[in-house]
Amino acid sequence: MSIPLRDQVAIVTGASSGIGLGIAEHLASGGAKVLLSARRGDELASVAERIRSNGGEALPIRTDVTNDDDVDALVARALDQYGRIDLLVNNAGLARHKAFTELSMDDFEELFAVNVFGLVRCTRAVAPRMIEQEAGTIVNISSGAGFMGYAGGSAYCATKHAVNGFGKAVYDELRHHGVQVYTVGPGAVNTTMMSHDEDDPAREQMLQVNDLAELVEFLATRERHVSFEPMWTFSRFRG
Repeated sequence: MSIPLRDQVAIVTGASSGIGLGIAEHLASGGAKVLLSARRGDELASVAERIRSNGGEALPIRTDVTNDDDVDALVARALDQYGRIDLLVNNAGLARHKAFTELSMDDFEELFAVNVFGLVRCTRAVAPRMIEQEAGTIVNISSGAGFMGYAGGSAYCATKHAVNGFGKAVYDELRHHGVQVYTVGPGAVNTTMMSHDEDDPAREQMLQVNDLAELVEFLATRERHVSFEPMWTFSRFRG
């Protein structure tokens, strides 16, 4: 049997666009109460309105995951409003691709601040409550770049390798408290981060956002005594 998605309280970071938006809309359509987190407050408000117009429940909270106070306020709002947190989707992230010799230390620090330390900050904020509940799921959205290195991707790949290592370690710690931590490393996903050209034929060969959203739902609805491997990698099958 599975745990119903309906009425689960979920926090989704980076929810104003792309993967995060798709995951948030999917969870809300299944009856979850979704706290939308991102830096772009106006866009978050639009996403929340669209979810509500489709019968879902969403609460937009402008959040900078690099800021301790913002993250603490996000978690406090979830607990004040609903009394628990069942699911955290760590999706907020940045990408920057150019030759290593052209990347500044500021570039590296900015990507690590969001992609790694932002994810760690959000996990630290929710983990104590989930341990207290003896239940909860944390899903880190990583990337196939966390399993490889390629020209132009030194900073981005480094952050995703860090996310994967962190996710594996925290998985091993928290599962003994009834908290499951999974890290998902998809291949190319059809978002504007990959291509701004809506007519780009390569988009047809990419994963769709809903593919990730359905996997997040699957992981969030398993019985607590069921534990899977901490790392999930997948790409679109080319038959």
